Amino acid sequence: MPMPMPMPRVVLLLSVILTVGGCEEEDSGQYPGGPIAAVDVFVGTGGDGFGVGSALPGAGMPFGMVKLSPDTSAANGAQITWSHCGGYAFEDPKIVGFSHTHMHGIGVPGYGSVLFMPSTGFDPAGIEDNGFREDYDKESEVGLPGYYGVTLAESGIAVELTAGMRSGVHHWTWPEGTGTSGGNGAVLNIDLAYAIGDGEGLAGAVEIMAAERRVRGWTHTDSDHGGDFIVYFDAVFDHDVTGFGTWADGVVSESVATAESTAVGAWLVFDVSEDLSVLAQVGISYTGAAGAEANREAEAVTSFATARFRAQRAWQQRLGRVEVRGGAATDQRIFYSALYHVYQHPTLVTDADGSYRGFDDAVHNDDRPYYTDFSLWDTYRTLHPLLILLEPAESADMAQSLVRMAEQWGGLPRWPLATSDSGSMIGTSADVVLAGSYLKGADDFDVESAWGFMWDHARGPVSCADRSGVEEYIALGYVPADVVNGSVSRTQEYAWDDWALSNLATALGKELEATTLWDQSRTIGALWDPAVGFFRGRLADSTWDPSFESTAWEEYYTEGDAWQHLWLSPHVDLLAEIMGGRQDMLSTLEEFFELTAEHWENSSLGLWVPLPYYWHGNEPDIHAAYLFAGLGRPHLTQKWVRWIMDTFYDLGPKGLAGNDDAGTLSAWYVFSSMGFYPWAGSDLYYVGTPAFERATLHLPGGDFVVKAKGLDRGIYVQSVTLNGAPLEVPWFTHADLAHGGTLSFVLGAEPSDWGSQD
Repeated sequence: MPMPMPMPRVVLLLSVILTVGGCEEEDSGQYPGGPIAAVDVFVGTGGDGFGVGSALPGAGMPFGMVKLSPDTSAANGAQITWSHCGGYAFEDPKIVGFSHTHMHGIGVPGYGSVLFMPSTGFDPAGIEDNGFREDYDKESEVGLPGYYGVTLAESGIAVELTAGMRSGVHHWTWPEGTGTSGGNGAVLNIDLAYAIGDGEGLAGAVEIMAAERRVRGWTHTDSDHGGDFIVYFDAVFDHDVTGFGTWADGVVSESVATAESTAVGAWLVFDVSEDLSVLAQVGISYTGAAGAEANREAEAVTSFATARFRAQRAWQQRLGRVEVRGGAATDQRIFYSALYHVYQHPTLVTDADGSYRGFDDAVHNDDRPYYTDFSLWDTYRTLHPLLILLEPAESADMAQSLVRMAEQWGGLPRWPLATSDSGSMIGTSADVVLAGSYLKGADDFDVESAWGFMWDHARGPVSCADRSGVEEYIALGYVPADVVNGSVSRTQEYAWDDWALSNLATALGKELEATTLWDQSRTIGALWDPAVGFFRGRLADSTWDPSFESTAWEEYYTEGDAWQHLWLSPHVDLLAEIMGGRQDMLSTLEEFFELTAEHWENSSLGLWVPLPYYWHGNEPDIHAAYLFAGLGRPHLTQKWVRWIMDTFYDLGPKGLAGNDDAGTLSAWYVFSSMGFYPWAGSDLYYVGTPAFERATLHLPGGDFVVKAKGLDRGIYVQSVTLNGAPLEVPWFTHADLAHGGTLSFVLGAEPSDWGSQD
């Protein structure tokens, strides 16, 4: 959790909170200081083994192109790949520098472009192996949405960061006695070869314009996450540059203002004889040098305080989309920390003038924003449904961005990163996002163009879209294990994709296509082996793959085991039929969670290793607790959802159960604590149990209010009304809330028969 900091900074930050957010009265039931004060930016920045959250504590704007954050390392400069996917690990002793691009909560490292690191002197040895790294004072480290501050322990330099949408703003304060020469002066080191993790800088260039107090350049990075891209930057400073130099491929050249090669960097010396604090404003762009300069100029500020206020005002607006009151203060902090993570991705990559670099590597200019960094296999389940609910206009822009990628590339992407597709994960999860967007009214995108791509890859192989084994899937009803790895998972993901597309086809009046896709989405029974009671890998000749262990990561599953892939179908009725009937499925589902709780209580490994049963740190089974509601036993949804919330969410660096996957786990918490949950690819929500006495969602169509009477008595739902009428079943549709209304719960200590179905 955030550590104490010097009083002047506390006072300054608190004044911003109160100015931006307002100060609620103590009896209002809202966290004092409002949502910004509630956020713990260090949630998920640490963790053990498979419990690493891969969050970052630095400064950015909602969906901002710039995510300006510290990158850390072990004492020797090493960044262990699995614990540094976001560049930062809470327990690290060293800060390597502050780079301008990051991903939040991802399981593979990426980005880290344009690394800045202030120092008291330039040491040529620093150009190798993260050599500018320095110990930092952990007690000085502080973060709020839109702001990060820390003091470097060895040099005594105080670093403060904030950001615009396309620019990073740095404020460095050198200690008294700092000289004015390169050997002991106020120095900025710029490393353009740096990349997070195993990423690699392929090339770069830098140009120092000392008379203009300016430096610009570019870096070409091969990301560890897949794909390569070029980031351009343009930086200006408010102090004179009195010395400088560059390096290229290990050769240092003092007073040489330009360099271009494989591994490039530069250093600048500032005149701090009259003012020890230097302000730097850095614009970035994917389109070119002119774009970076224009982005910087469009977001220029006169002071760091102005930039910080702008960022925190933007965060206050977004976090204020949902106002929660009552319940535990810790739960409110976890809630707003989760909502903060929800707004990290996707990433806006449109320049201030509307230009962006597309998937065809050409620069385009559109009349609407263009986004990238879609972790679709994860985010289709919770993140995009939440953004569609809270931000339908921007969700439509995100949907249109996916369509633009398909038009430029020839097919819908799997995992867009920067300016290309990383090729990560399986399935065509963009189908679910696009279908859900349209069905819930975020439909201002070219749905007919999108439909053409989706129908094509649903019915046959498309070279740039991942439906490996789709021909066999159509012919046999499943992807064979001897055709491609992850065959069971692929079959299940294709089925969910097809179900979402069937729902979309129905909405578009495409009845024949809707029927075809519906039938395709219900063929997973071909992989059900009654001898073992699980979905299992099957070969093309219809025989079973000989390898099977219910808690093993068999090759025909993707990131999980048989238990975790037992529930991956949108058809609750079909799962019940396959498992021998509704009661048998209920019994197995209860066993699944009871085994999970028993294992969690008795295991000494915690999250170091993947859990063998319910595993909240990954995606295939995170909807499983809501299946009880679909089976007519909502009290078990209430029980297990609250157990998951209490067990796997907390404040501090270990506050997540694994990679947040661009906000997926965080969005799960936001939905679950509001008392309802989306069935991705449709307009359906299942009812759970709320965590707050009142949650007000400020939706474009009107406020939707969730009320909970008796929250202090227990978690079990006794009755529910929706817009004044009794709700007899544990689900409702998007139309019931899109234009505002009220969902009222009465809670108690014991389960009731509300919503139960025989």
